[in-house]
Order: sequence, then structure tokens, then C-alpha cells
Amino acid sequence: MIRASSRDFFRSFSVTLGLFLSLHVLLP
Repeated sequence: MIRASSRDFFRSFSVTLGLFLSLHVLLP
């Protein structure tokens, strides 16, 4: 269970980071 939770957390973090980078690139 811990592994699954950690994996989900990492996935969410990656998505958030991707969105943040995308916004930063779109709005210099």
C-alpha cells in the first residue's frame, strides 16, 4: 500500500510540476 501511495504522490507531483513549467514557458 505504501508503495502505491508513494507512486500516486509522485505522479501527482510530476503532473503539477509539468503544469507549472508549461505556464512559466507560456508566460515569460
